[in-house]
Amino acid sequence: MTAIDLVDHIPALPEVLLLVGACVVMIADLYVKDEGRRTTVFLAQIVLALCALATLFVDQYTRQRLVLFNGLFIVDHLANLLKMFATCRSRRRSSIRAATSRSGGSCAASSSRCCSSRSSA
Repeated sequence: MTAIDLVDHIPALPEVLLLVGACVVMIADLYVKDEGRRTTVFLAQIVLALCALATLFVDQYTRQRLVLFNGLFIVDHLANLLKMFATCRSRRRSSIRAATSRSGGSCAASSSRCCSSRSSA
């Protein structure tokens, strides 16, 4: 595989980052004690932020619809918009879970913002 082939696969960068990041988070979670789970949540949010940045980069990079991997992977503006929505939604949910786990797992012990966002999710 040459450098030109790698450049042709840049539109798949967010998915590759998500795959590698999820593997790193899962392996890191094996070595973290229960008290240190905030580190894992923080690492997961960093991975999601990197995926969002990569999606924005790919959206600026692609001007038209691209088809990769023999038609199995299609990149266009709608796909990038849906990826951004899913990434932002995942970051919101992981921060809500972190807030409820710090308060002992009950929503009543945490802030009212957590309760209202949890009931709407």
